Amino acid sequence: MEKVVYSPRHVRPKFRRKKRFDWAALFIWGLLIGIFMLFMTLGGIYGVFNYYMHDLPSIAPLESYEPKAVTKIYAADGSLISELFEERRTPIKFDKMPSELSQAVLAIEDKHFYEHPGVYTNSIIKATLENIRAGRVVRGASTITQQLARTLFLSREQNYSRKIREALLALEIEHAYTKNEILELYLNQYYFGFGVYGVEAASVLYFNKHASEMTLAECALLAGMLKRPNVYSPMNDIAKAKKRRDLVLNEMLRDGRVTEIQYKEAIDTPVHPVYRKRKKSMAPYFAEYVRSYLTKKYGDELFRAGYKVYTTLDPKLQRFAEIAVENTLVKFETDYKSRFKPTREEYVKQFFDTPPEGSLTPYLQGAFICIDAKTGYVRALVGGRSFEESNWNRATQSKRQVGSAFKPIVYATAIDNGFTPADVMLDAPIEQKWGDDIWKPTNYDNEWHGAVTLRHALNKSINIIAIKLLGELGRSMGKNENEFMSGGARQVIDYARRMGISAQLDPYPALALGSAGISLIEMVSAYSTFANNGIRVEPIFIAKVVDRDGRVIEQNAVRKNDALTPQASYVMTSMLESAVNHGTGRNVRKKGFDRPCAGKTGTTNDYSDAWFIGFTPQYVAGSWVGFDKMRSMGRGMVGGSIALPIWAEFMINAHKDLPVQNFAELTEGISHAVICERSGFLAGPYCDRSREEIFVKGTEPIRSCDIHLTPMATQEEDFWHYTPSKGREIHNELEF
Repeated sequence: MEKVVYSPRHVRPKFRRKKRFDWAALFIWGLLIGIFMLFMTLGGIYGVFNYYMHDLPSIAPLESYEPKAVTKIYAADGSLISELFEERRTPIKFDKMPSELSQAVLAIEDKHFYEHPGVYTNSIIKATLENIRAGRVVRGASTITQQLARTLFLSREQNYSRKIREALLALEIEHAYTKNEILELYLNQYYFGFGVYGVEAASVLYFNKHASEMTLAECALLAGMLKRPNVYSPMNDIAKAKKRRDLVLNEMLRDGRVTEIQYKEAIDTPVHPVYRKRKKSMAPYFAEYVRSYLTKKYGDELFRAGYKVYTTLDPKLQRFAEIAVENTLVKFETDYKSRFKPTREEYVKQFFDTPPEGSLTPYLQGAFICIDAKTGYVRALVGGRSFEESNWNRATQSKRQVGSAFKPIVYATAIDNGFTPADVMLDAPIEQKWGDDIWKPTNYDNEWHGAVTLRHALNKSINIIAIKLLGELGRSMGKNENEFMSGGARQVIDYARRMGISAQLDPYPALALGSAGISLIEMVSAYSTFANNGIRVEPIFIAKVVDRDGRVIEQNAVRKNDALTPQASYVMTSMLESAVNHGTGRNVRKKGFDRPCAGKTGTTNDYSDAWFIGFTPQYVAGSWVGFDKMRSMGRGMVGGSIALPIWAEFMINAHKDLPVQNFAELTEGISHAVICERSGFLAGPYCDRSREEIFVKGTEPIRSCDIHLTPMATQEEDFWHYTPSKGREIHNELEF
């Protein structure tokens, strides 16, 4: 039998029993790996946390955080004059915000605001997955707290680093503040388009009402604007604004934040933002003066501190002043069109109603100031005809020659040093040599009036007498007429300083004629001395400044300075009353102002500047007219014809509702006597021109007139050649 050989593949393999799987070891290894991975993750999280916490901004400033707020400037009656701000914002407390507003914001921005600790995990996961799929940041998941953290402390760049910092800050904020406090910060901080921040400013802009008065539809509209205020603003696109508002309302209904009835009423409300016509700024020159002062004192803080600045401005008087200036200048531009080219109307039309902004204008300009006679409170200020066309403040910044309006300061110096309204001086041609030059001053009318009293000389604004007074005042201060003049001028300068004039004043004879450049506000302040029995009141623009917490941080009391004796001031007021009633200021009466008042005109060489400064027992005011670039207004354009009408029109309106008040009588240190107007001595029985005169006690005449000794006295000849002595030497014939 043949032997069969089997190959290995035919050999039946020997069965081996499999080993049992070690589940316990797998579990242990898995557990160890899990623990390792957990620690690695926690370590990574801790490392990331430490990394970002290292340079994370501190939220400590929130403890004293005050959002940038508008500083508001108010008139004396509480009406708003102007606002100063970096961001137009008026912060309000959470309890002043309507509940519908917070509900609308939560419905569209953060439904789980009251549930999460600052970050909402579900939203983060969804946003992360979407962003991974897109390969870039396409969706955010920021809660209201995160948005607040970003706005206050971080940039708006889209990256994961910023998002991590944002989340960490949000957690810190939630730990430190209540939910309502966070909402208050958020709603006061966010931008709502057109330069406004916070819900209060937004409500005023879009609805012309306070936030507390907003309806549900209005609350939903603002809530919808938070995401993209410029896109969803009703002032840019009403259709988009309505669509976004309706989305907010739908979300509120779905969340159960409003009822069906509330929803239907709100959804049917049309979107009609209030387009308020831009109001012309009240008293822009006044407001700019106040802003400049505040900026120098408080710096940039002024524009974000939310101060309330209470000024002294009276809006009614301000309107009177602005109308008086424009009415008068338009009338002169119309009546003398060939002189005043271009007129303001022509200038504006030349630039299609939008003239270029600048400091100076080519047309006729004017300025006006009124202050309270007793307090110095600035009640009205006009710095020019249009702040938009020229922001140069001609009432406070311009220093122009004041002409004869300066003469009362010369006369006040004389009266306070023993001169009297009855003193007689000779108005005749004079010459004075200064170096190689010979000065030959003349009077406005180029006429000579002979021997005149000081009262008459001031009434008629006689130049020669004002110049001679300088020499008389300085007669004890030198050896020749030039030294007399310089000495007298220095004495007048001293009185001018006491009366509030800080401009440069040179000790030359021309000082008596108002050759110095002085601002209108300084001149008005100086004349307040006469209205206050010798006490000057400094002009005050700001009564007080209050911070956002109601603390008074600045308060300005009335500031008074002794400048003249009460007796000298009383005499000067009487002399300036005569200037209005019988002198160069008599147009005040022709214009219809019949109240007790006093004042003085001023006109400079070639009719380039015209002034009138005057006062009543209630107000001191001044007006100026001229061109910015000095040029003649033409013959006859004197203070009494072109500047005085502004003053008169204003005063008529300003005193309509005030009781008639006389200047206070002064008896102490004052005496009265009937004098001869030709000699200045006590009037005799044959004096044809006599009047009762007032004197500082001790300066009244003690001699009787010795010109009119008989009824047939040749008065005219004696009038020209008489030189009074009156117990002290008066040098009417100065030797030049």
